[in-house]
Amino acid sequence: MKKKKDIPDELEYAVDKDGVAIDNILEENLCEEEEKMSNGTMNLVILVGRVGKDPKVFEKSGGQFVILSVATDEGHKSAKTGEWVNGTQWNSVTAFGKNAKFIAEYVKKGNLVLINGKLSSYSKKKEDGSYDNNTTIRCTSIQLLGNGKKTETTVSDDKKDGGDVPF
Repeated sequence: MKKKKDIPDELEYAVDKDGVAIDNILEENLCEEEEKMSNGTMNLVILVGRVGKDPKVFEKSGGQFVILSVATDEGHKSAKTGEWVNGTQWNSVTAFGKNAKFIAEYVKKGNLVLINGKLSSYSKKKEDGSYDNNTTIRCTSIQLLGNGKKTETTVSDDKKDGGDVPF
């Protein structure tokens, strides 16, 4: 697999209207996650979908974070009728740091996004004493895919680059 430095800058963020060049981004993320693997396990989510509503922005003592819903299309063949049935899967995404700042400022309902992240589970105690278990995708990078533009915007929590948001 190629390392990040082997992917030319002009290809790294290039996406045509059908998302054909996304494989450069996906390959880069798999290379990075492969290096982080321990004990042969990996927690990696790659999600391409549309934002269902404007992100919710929250302030905590540690800074800002956002929660957004991203829809992906799914389908399956019905066991009863044999017909193809389309459906939508709603995915909860949580972002912190510069990803949260970027999402709060630029991401809106309807945007097509590519999100890299990790599954994160947590429990909340309800008023009746029982627990509500939840799973979210913790965003480690986000890319606006937009409406087929040739160059797009990417933001990452990667501490190595130390740079500003690239636009």
